[in-house]
Amino acid sequence: MSFRHFGDASDVLRTKKIERSNKRTNRREMFLSQKRILDETDDTIPQTTTISLETLKQYTSLAADFYGRLKQAFESQNEELINQVISEIAKMTSTQSTCIDVFSVQVIPLLLQQTLQFFYPPFIDKIHEQDDRVFIRIAEILSDASGRTPDVIQEMMNNKLIEVINKLLNEQEEVVGTLLYCVGNISIYPNCASELIESGIFGVIQHLSEYPPTSELFINASWIFSVICRSLKVECPLLIPQFSLIPKFLKSGNEQVVLDILNCSAFLGKNQFYYDYLSLLSIESFCLIILKRSIIEPLIASALAYISCYVFYSSDTSKHLEILKAILPLRNQKSPKVKKLVYLIMSNLIYYNEQDVNKLFIENNIFDIVSRIVVSTEKPQVKHEAAWVLCNGLLVFNNYQYFAQDSICVAILSILSWESPKLVNSILRGVQYLIKDDLSSTKPIITECLIENGILDLLNVLLNSGDTNLSHSAEDIINLLQNQVIE
Repeated sequence: MSFRHFGDASDVLRTKKIERSNKRTNRREMFLSQKRILDETDDTIPQTTTISLETLKQYTSLAADFYGRLKQAFESQNEELINQVISEIAKMTSTQSTCIDVFSVQVIPLLLQQTLQFFYPPFIDKIHEQDDRVFIRIAEILSDASGRTPDVIQEMMNNKLIEVINKLLNEQEEVVGTLLYCVGNISIYPNCASELIESGIFGVIQHLSEYPPTSELFINASWIFSVICRSLKVECPLLIPQFSLIPKFLKSGNEQVVLDILNCSAFLGKNQFYYDYLSLLSIESFCLIILKRSIIEPLIASALAYISCYVFYSSDTSKHLEILKAILPLRNQKSPKVKKLVYLIMSNLIYYNEQDVNKLFIENNIFDIVSRIVVSTEKPQVKHEAAWVLCNGLLVFNNYQYFAQDSICVAILSILSWESPKLVNSILRGVQYLIKDDLSSTKPIITECLIENGILDLLNVLLNSGDTNLSHSAEDIINLLQNQVIE
């Protein structure tokens, strides 16, 4: 039998978390830098994020003094004292005060967070009366701080950042729009994503999804949804009802939104727990449209990534021929990621052994093409997936004549020297079937080619490799060859 596999060294449907979020995170950080108060390229801002003992002492002293006045203002309801405290808050959020030193860069966000925890409606109204830009500047400061190191994020979380976010999300639209960068930045951390979900962030995303697809709020809502879904380390049933957002985002017509949601769907689709629900949304049909019409490489790659999930998990084979026709031209793309996914999908399509699909493989001379890739200078991940296409072809196709080509023999010998036990063992089984069929012919040219090019030496190496499976498979082929007389 052949193997459906997830590819790469272990499983190919998986994508490393850092890799799957890097491109989007970097793009968002670049966009965020245009909106933030603090410019990370400014030489006046220290790049260190370590809070020294002296800074902590300053923070403790300042916080104790400030909170004393804050508490007094709350308790006394003294108009003058309240205005004084509000003035201090406004000063803390001013552009000048946030660009002085490491103290203000790291401590002010924490002071503001702790201050906001004590806010109540009348006090908030007072702040708006004195300076209605305060909350916007607070959102900017928190968003900037959220783009720093994990240690800074953890300190912010320890100071009840989620509670602060929830309060600010009730503010005016401009505040919410700015704060979304903070939400998106912290969402890449699993513990933050979990707390956001528990705090009801999906309700906010649902609300923001009602905005026009061209609005920044709609775009950032899709980004946050995608980041949260890709950050969780454990299955989260609370995600399932939110899948209703996916068709809305995909139909938005916004390239960045579609890219975010396809990346998210492909990541979730690797887990059958989620795929069973995603399959109800017919995302693969949307992906096929992209594969046939789009020339945008990231969109093509994301669509292929989801299609690979569909081919792996779905029991519906009715779209397999359409999928193969759609991906065949994409093997000529320059992107290694696209080519890797194309060959991954091909290898899994072969698994189903469908007559119409198999015919298309033969008509397009795919086994010769992938064999040439195996011995080419292509990226290793592309060569690995191309090798799986050849491997599954050897295991499924029952006509050895399809493989009677020098390029295929050379590719087989090359794969046998790879350090990929699962793939090598599978190719050995395929070679065994191939040699049996070839030896039954009047002129076993494939077997002759393999022997002349050193397969026995490679088999002896595998026989003594210490890997039981490889040893047994190699021994079976050696015995098969020794029992035959090749003229």
